[in-house]
Amino acid sequence: MAKDYSKYAIEGVVENLGKSKLALAIIEDYVSKNQVDFAVLNAAFPDECQGGIHGVFRKKVDVKDAKRYYMDKPISLVDGTEIVVTNQWGIDNIPGLINRANALGYVVNKVNQTQEGGISYKDNKIATAFIDLFKNKNLNIDYLSEFIKPAEELLKMYNSEIPAEAQAIDDVYEEIMVYVAEEPLLLGGYAYIFTFVAQKFDHWLDFNEDIIKENTFQWDDMVGSGKNPVALVCEESTEDNFKSIFISRMMFTLITIIADTDEDELAELIVSCDMDKYTFSEDDECWICDLVIDMLDVFGFSLDDYEGECEIESRHFLDGDRTMGYDYIRLSQNFIGSFA
Repeated sequence: MAKDYSKYAIEGVVENLGKSKLALAIIEDYVSKNQVDFAVLNAAFPDECQGGIHGVFRKKVDVKDAKRYYMDKPISLVDGTEIVVTNQWGIDNIPGLINRANALGYVVNKVNQTQEGGISYKDNKIATAFIDLFKNKNLNIDYLSEFIKPAEELLKMYNSEIPAEAQAIDDVYEEIMVYVAEEPLLLGGYAYIFTFVAQKFDHWLDFNEDIIKENTFQWDDMVGSGKNPVALVCEESTEDNFKSIFISRMMFTLITIIADTDEDELAELIVSCDMDKYTFSEDDECWICDLVIDMLDVFGFSLDDYEGECEIESRHFLDGDRTMGYDYIRLSQNFIGSFA
């Protein structure tokens, strides 16, 4: 089935928007022209307009799945509430929002129809080189920035608001996932990171949830064995492929275990992922710590936002309590709140 890349215009407001940006523009414009609090806005655009579990918008502090909302574009209401609009719009649910907007006085029109055609990424050297990283399994990099930078170089070449270019990114991602299916532990973490990088360019890609479920470490198993992801990956990897497998395991584990842990336990797990359990070679520099920090940053949690000491209690993975220069407990609390 062809993807629907139809564009829309709000008469007298804005033109040439995709579905998600259309929803954001409607709510932004309505709030700017009407003095509304949360209750009034919710009555104007009830959840039924979106047709799913995400609603048209949510209070920013209540969002559990940050990936599904425009977290970087909060809208302030007269009662001081900050809301964020969901980005979960498609051909099946956008008519509900359009009908509601038109009932409130807007005139929303479709400006072009579904397009099946696309441009080929295969003539783009940057795109083919990026795919070759997965094809050749050449991704055992030292720092995540070495992967994120070429991903950004690729994505900034395509405008997600132009149907043919949006399709080209979809095609690149589809080819990447073919190789991921063959080697989910070696390549899955990088493909998952690519979906987060793509969001910065307003391109939304769905990752295969089965890959996450099948390649995560279970919380009870880790606690029962007393082994953190570093120790467990050392048992299944070689020194050469440790980083690639660790990125996949750690990314998938973090997003999965939040249902089974509290902030203190999650903070201990994160802090415990250092060189102490790394069995291949000795290194004075804790590059594993840096790798974990980079992964948290991909999820949207920068340590720079959590300055201040905290005490990490030894429960399952640390040999003793630790005093940290950043507040990993508050970070973990926010992480759980965002993805639970």
